[in-house]
Amino acid sequence: MSTSPAPSAPLGLVDCFCTLTDPRIDRTKQHLLIDVVVIGFCTILAGGEGFTDMEEFGQAKEPWFRTFLELPNGIPRHDTFNRVFQALDPEEFFGCFLNWTESLRKAVSGEIVALDGKALRRATGQGGGRALPYMVSAWATDNGLALGQVKVDEKSNEITAIPVLLRALALNGCIVTIDAMGCQRKIAREIVDADADYVLALKGNQETVHEEVKSYMDDAVTRWTKAPASAIELPDGRIVTGKTSPLLGNCAAMLLDALKALAGIDPEVKLLATETIEAIQTLKTKHLGSRNPRLHTDEVLIALSVSAGSDENARRARAELHRLAGCDVHTTTILGTVDEGIFRNLGVNVTSEPVYQHARLYRKK
Repeated sequence: MSTSPAPSAPLGLVDCFCTLTDPRIDRTKQHLLIDVVVIGFCTILAGGEGFTDMEEFGQAKEPWFRTFLELPNGIPRHDTFNRVFQALDPEEFFGCFLNWTESLRKAVSGEIVALDGKALRRATGQGGGRALPYMVSAWATDNGLALGQVKVDEKSNEITAIPVLLRALALNGCIVTIDAMGCQRKIAREIVDADADYVLALKGNQETVHEEVKSYMDDAVTRWTKAPASAIELPDGRIVTGKTSPLLGNCAAMLLDALKALAGIDPEVKLLATETIEAIQTLKTKHLGSRNPRLHTDEVLIALSVSAGSDENARRARAELHRLAGCDVHTTTILGTVDEGIFRNLGVNVTSEPVYQHARLYRKK
């Protein structure tokens, strides 16, 4: 497996695909293989979807293509594109494609490479109950680049395709994320062998491991805080946690840290000044009769909105609130009505352990 950093200068399509084996018989060749491949590839990059689009795009951009392609017999017809691409060796083509994408990719320490499997767009199963065609793709988040993809064998699933894709990528120093389908020892070993780290989703269908990890994490949180804690999964898969402190409740702390993460604000930056929080605590305990001085989610959002009028970081964080919709939150205790209502209004999905924060028999509704 290649673990070398990406080249400093990107390679051209001609450089990467010139080594492709030409499957055609010599006497039938009217167009150079590299001409057919590059025009077809550029068509797809420009939003084209089929062989007719390749012919039309080639004709529309012929003067430009002639600046770096030979085109001895002009632009190939759509049926030529069809025959050539169907005859190419998929694995060899994939290797050339990887060389090209890796040359475009800038080396980023700790970059997240997300692997995911999806059915092909507008794909439909063919007769006889055949399954939809699936592809497993790798996406480099910092580069905004699809590094490669592998088709899932019709008689298999993503578990067999993921290792094939992992072995083809340069992953040293990266963090690989995969959904619950990829939570397998073999896949984890492939990632470690590539000198990378991993974040694998774990669901209840792997009952034994799920219970072991859940028990371990619950114990760790209890040892760490001795108080309620919470965690949220952001849209890009990052996990942000919150713990109870003298100033903030765990959900309030988690909410502020999640907004900082979404806005790209340094985790060490304080969105709310300590003086601001203490002033609100004084109001709560000395004038409003509250026995809990910590700020809840509604109170930190109000304070954040007030700060947004004069603080750029607070303004940026508040602007990310809409991106919390659809996120998943888990808490170690059952939420109070205030925090529960705030998360509901934000569109956040909440689960919690069946434990109340306080051992009181009476619960206010």
